[in-house]
Amino acid sequence: MTFMAPLDNSNNIIYGLDMLQSDDNLFSVSDVANHDTSANSAAHSDPAMPIHVLGQGSAPSFAEVSIHEGALFFQVYFETIHPRYPFLDVEECSRGYQDWRMGEIFLSSTDAWRSYLVKMIFAVGSLLRQAKLDGFTRQQHHNLMLQAQADQTILTDHSYKPLVRLQAMLLYAIHALHGESTPRLGHIIGVAMRFAVMKGFHRLVQDGTAETAMAIKAWWCIYMLDKVVAITLCIPPYPPEEWITTPAYANGLEPRYIMPWSSDVPGMYGYGRVNTEGYASSLGLTHVAAITRVILYRLDPADIDSPDIDEKLQACCDFVGIFRALQKKRQIPKHWGDMLFSFQVGVTMVYIVYRRAVPIPKNVDRAIRDVASSLAIFADRSEKADVYRDCLDVLANSISRSCTPGTIDEESRREISGMVQQIIESGTAPDVASMLSEMSQVSGDG
Repeated sequence: MTFMAPLDNSNNIIYGLDMLQSDDNLFSVSDVANHDTSANSAAHSDPAMPIHVLGQGSAPSFAEVSIHEGALFFQVYFETIHPRYPFLDVEECSRGYQDWRMGEIFLSSTDAWRSYLVKMIFAVGSLLRQAKLDGFTRQQHHNLMLQAQADQTILTDHSYKPLVRLQAMLLYAIHALHGESTPRLGHIIGVAMRFAVMKGFHRLVQDGTAETAMAIKAWWCIYMLDKVVAITLCIPPYPPEEWITTPAYANGLEPRYIMPWSSDVPGMYGYGRVNTEGYASSLGLTHVAAITRVILYRLDPADIDSPDIDEKLQACCDFVGIFRALQKKRQIPKHWGDMLFSFQVGVTMVYIVYRRAVPIPKNVDRAIRDVASSLAIFADRSEKADVYRDCLDVLANSISRSCTPGTIDEESRREISGMVQQIIESGTAPDVASMLSEMSQVSGDG
């Protein structure tokens, strides 16, 4: 049985639920070039720091993770991801961490789920921990993902409960969200959503059991992730809202948990409550409201001077200011969806000024440069974000230095034409793709 993925790409690709059927499937990690890892940090070469090798699967080299590193990976996951996407059982994760710390979790394959759980938290944590990915951290992360893939048969193993399989898919989705590929992100979230609907997660009934409560959380997590893709790429969400009857979960104060990884991080307590405020801070809620305003106003090139476009432009400026404030306060993770949405907002502002053929307003100029700064931060940890940063830089500079408002010089158009094609092929909202194509068209083309 196959299901249409919600990513509405030009190739009309159909994905099946068998996500392991080919060597080049989007659930696998790509090859990493052989980097020189001789300049390791002291933490990696300290003989006093215990090192645990994460199993001996098909990885070309073992991913060495010290107790300190493993604790940090768990800590950053539960500080950054869990408050927004609480689809994992904290106590189960604690048991997995303790088993790994004692060297027991990989001695046998009796608990593949717990092994997969630890490996994927390590893989996600390693992405979140690195402000800039150098050769060593890329290789370590690559090996962690290869070893997690050794257990990914859980995704298609019918002997596991649907909840466990959905949790496994959600871990992959979170990893893709902080990765570097729009098609991979759309594919993984699309498959996970189709699986959730097929298994009836969208029409759960609260029966008071812990398993159902966790299933409800898992449903709303994949729902939110699907909305990230739908909003960013301007595609219809799935399933239709009228299909959904699952009750919302209460995002209240969680019980006090023993979090053993905290005791392995200096200055942290070994027990406590998981942060449940997360993105419910006043600035976080303002950020969500700003995104909502951006997507509410449709940009119609045929009516570029309408008051609605004024509102759209102001909404874009407001979004950028709030997003930059969140970045400076380190209250938001640097994930691929954020990068892509910010880039599209920047392109939209440039396009409005370009089509209106007016001098660029100071507040808009400042907002465009703030987007460029945000993209530069993303590019520090993701080489694949370079093209987005460079494209917006050229557009912004061309618009700001143009002697005649509403013009982009031929040199700039030629410079970005290749980048625009690469960005469109990688996946972007259709209206943004049209804006980029128009602004990069060289005289005599087409």
